[in-house]
Amino acid sequence: MIVSKTNKYSILFMVFVILITHFTSLGARIVHVTTYGSDEGDGSIYEPYASIPKAIDELCAYDNPSPGDTIYVHEGTYPNEPVSGNWDPYGQYGTYIWIMGVPGENKPRLTRGETAYITSYKSAETPPHNFALKRLIFDKDDVGYHNINMCSWNPLSIAPPIEQGYIHNVIIDSCEFYNRRKSAAGIKMSGVDSFVIKNCTFNGFDGGGIGLNMDGCHYGEVYNNTFYRERMSGILTKGGSHHIVIRNNFIKDCSPIGIAVGGDTWYEYCRPDTAQMEDPLCEARDIDAYSNVIIDCWIPIVFNCSRDSRVYNNQIIITDSLKNMSDSEGLIFSTTPGMIQFRETSGWCNVPPRDNKIYNNIFYFNKIRDYYYNIYFFLPNETHSDRYASTIKIWNNLWYEYEDPSSSWKSWNSNGVWNCVDTTGVNIYAQDPRFVKNSDGIPIPTNGYSLGLRGIRITPPSGYEFKDFYGETYMDPPPIGAINISYEPEGPPIAPLMNRLIPANLGEKKD
Repeated sequence: MIVSKTNKYSILFMVFVILITHFTSLGARIVHVTTYGSDEGDGSIYEPYASIPKAIDELCAYDNPSPGDTIYVHEGTYPNEPVSGNWDPYGQYGTYIWIMGVPGENKPRLTRGETAYITSYKSAETPPHNFALKRLIFDKDDVGYHNINMCSWNPLSIAPPIEQGYIHNVIIDSCEFYNRRKSAAGIKMSGVDSFVIKNCTFNGFDGGGIGLNMDGCHYGEVYNNTFYRERMSGILTKGGSHHIVIRNNFIKDCSPIGIAVGGDTWYEYCRPDTAQMEDPLCEARDIDAYSNVIIDCWIPIVFNCSRDSRVYNNQIIITDSLKNMSDSEGLIFSTTPGMIQFRETSGWCNVPPRDNKIYNNIFYFNKIRDYYYNIYFFLPNETHSDRYASTIKIWNNLWYEYEDPSSSWKSWNSNGVWNCVDTTGVNIYAQDPRFVKNSDGIPIPTNGYSLGLRGIRITPPSGYEFKDFYGETYMDPPPIGAINISYEPEGPPIAPLMNRLIPANLGEKKD
């Protein structure tokens, strides 16, 4: 049959209308939650729900996952959210169920005191998945425990297959976590796979414990967040965690630890993906930390029973404000300080750190108290001749002790193994990075002669960009440190531009 041109277009239009009607009927939905709503309503803007669990129940049951629905939580304070154990969101693969504050409104504030679980305990082998949290404030006083606790169903160290036992495909974007309770975490994640945590603020107010605590978490990115005044760690990866990228974060006044690669996890709490771990198991593996600015953390970097991890192109600074702070002000001084610490103290794997690399970092520090170490080894296990220290590479970093530059590289606590560490790649000592502060108070190095184009070429993990703290692609070869800087061999160094785009974690959040 020959169809005329006019009829052909008419048929195509009818097909288009049918397809649009079909996919609209199957499309994503929007429901609303307000402080004045009722769970007897229908979730519309005219009859909004009063609670997030009601919206979750209506949109994304395990046997009927969301095809990309959005739960809009309107501004106001919600003293009964999150409800422990009642946030079990399910999205379809390739889409997410979004639980988020409304663009253009103030972020809603969730203030429930007890621990808030996003968990699969109630649903056996059906952990939540494919969900996103955005533009929410989680605020706790010295009550309860974690702001959010995402915990997979299996508490044993031998994990089930990922598709059966782990929470997976999670986004947390532009949220704020305030927690004043000692030993609590802004986010506690146990057994979470494929996640992104970005543009968030974590503040412990000198009382909170850990900003982001990851037990047995895998294939994730921690990007462009602020961690401030946490009193145990800013970021912690442990319990069999692997393949996590930690980049472009601002970490300040977190003590004793800024970034912990590995930790001390007891057997019953570990969730390693054993297919990715060699024998013996380790606390953390294949962790990449780069382009972070870390200021005034008692121990900026710790490798604890970790393997095959890399810390490079970071800017690590200790100032007099940390030196002059007293124990009574809330800092934990029970641990010997050092710019980098290697530990073998885990409760379950008890293996020394090995095959870790530290490249292209700026270490700018003073002599805290009457003792301080560039590198501190705490490796009590005597079963290894050098505790694998010979597999550790500390190359091409700049070390500057600003009170006494001549002592920029004099302090090792070796525990008998320091001479096994590979430092043959040239480290730079006693060269002042010559910091100036930009309008946001971030120290910017200006010593281009010592830093510019002086870094080792780095290949970041597959799929990740190699950009500096401000999101600018690194030069090739990169500089030493977290911020791009010019190299001027025949003249004075030129300070980098001060009007770069400031990351969201340093100013007002932008949509």
